[in-house]
Amino acid sequence: MLWASQTGNAEGAANSCAKKLHAVGYDVRLACMDSYSITDLSKERLVLMVASTFGAGDPPDNGEGFWQALQDNALNTISTLKRNWRPCKKNGLLTRLDTAFSRDQAEKIYVQDRMLEHGAELWAWLQEGAHFYICGDASRMAKEVESMLKRIIQQHGGMWSAEAEAYVKEMAKSKRYARDVY
Repeated sequence: MLWASQTGNAEGAANSCAKKLHAVGYDVRLACMDSYSITDLSKERLVLMVASTFGAGDPPDNGEGFWQALQDNALNTISTLKRNWRPCKKNGLLTRLDTAFSRDQAEKIYVQDRMLEHGAELWAWLQEGAHFYICGDASRMAKEVESMLKRIIQQHGGMWSAEAEAYVKEMAKSKRYARDVY
């Protein structure tokens, strides 16, 4: 499991995930992205990555070299990563992976667009105890994602605005909602 974080939240999330995977029988090795060579990806049976990135698109300092190598080797790396996600999906550790690219294509797709598309499922996950993390730009992205989260809670939870606000505050209090924003 590879991690990179500007504030430490992604490292903590990676450690927590690694403990859970270890508890169900996986031999998990943790590494900071910048201490891991991208050329070793093809040797791995399974790779999970956790990162808190800037909303401006810049990687965290301790993942900058890794992200640059990913960009430099994008086509080969994407193929490798897709192969590595399949075992996670097969054994139920990863049930779904959605992506949102706002810079890499003509049509800009944002996280909040994906959230809205799958609002009912996101609400169901929250009802089952899912954790929600926002990482990135505090001035725009984080506000828009949090606003969409509250909208989904309102819409699918049948709540008023104040009730959705209270729901998110309770999630934060119980450590199911966290922000790594700057």
